Amino acid sequence: MHNLAQICRAEIPAGGDLIAKLLRMHAAGVLRREAPAKMRMPEAPFVESVVVMPPTVQLFCLRPIKFRNASGTLITVQKFPDAEMPVPVANQLRTYW
Repeated sequence: MHNLAQICRAEIPAGGDLIAKLLRMHAAGVLRREAPAKMRMPEAPFVESVVVMPPTVQLFCLRPIKFRNASGTLITVQKFPDAEMPVPVANQLRTYW
């Protein structure tokens, strides 16, 4: 913690001087009519979109089945294992049997 305080004590004044210098340069540019009076707004940060997976149901298969998952991939399940499948497919299989 002591080392962090020493680093901050050395770096913060230098950062403040740099910001003050940049503000003075911008003010001089505005007075010379080379820069806009409003400072440029920072770009919006990148927000990664969340991929929502559709709900699935796990069913025990008594015979081989084929179905398409939510991404459209053909899934083949042999006899007797459990299979993860989208809810509409599971509802169709339940009414089929």
